[in-house]
Amino acid sequence: MAMAKLAALVAVLLLVAHAASAFRTIITIDEADSRSREGGGGGSQQCQQEIQQRNLNHCMRYMMEQQRGRRGYNNNNYNNDGVEEEIELNQDHYNQCCNELRMIRDEQCRCEGLQMEMEREMQQGRMRPQDMREMLPTAQRLPNMCGMRPSQCQFDMPSY
Repeated sequence: MAMAKLAALVAVLLLVAHAASAFRTIITIDEADSRSREGGGGGSQQCQQEIQQRNLNHCMRYMMEQQRGRRGYNNNNYNNDGVEEEIELNQDHYNQCCNELRMIRDEQCRCEGLQMEMEREMQQGRMRPQDMREMLPTAQRLPNMCGMRPSQCQFDMPSY
């Protein structure tokens, strides 16, 4: 009888040890899966690395020109003789911007790159909060305008 109890106790202990091992394996798989999703889905760190290798200067220039154009060229300080040159220059910035965005493979990183550029311009004092607010609609549509995804960027911008 004592031998049967001992065998049953050993069997229960083995079962508990096996279940604990299986639980640990499941947790490890879940953690590894979540890390791969974060790294492969446009996670912030991955985007920052990719964006640092790129330059979105033409995108910023294009957006600034668009924003300036929305305010109107009928400004007294603006010489209307230069309108054609301005439009041509802005078209060049647009084409170069599309090339810059195309170099960023991950579509979410494109949006994050545009956001980082706008925030950098703000921090360096080259842009006012109002400028950023006026620029956002263009920035949100820019990848789509260039024939890329996403169709619309969602920015998590601090309120200024």
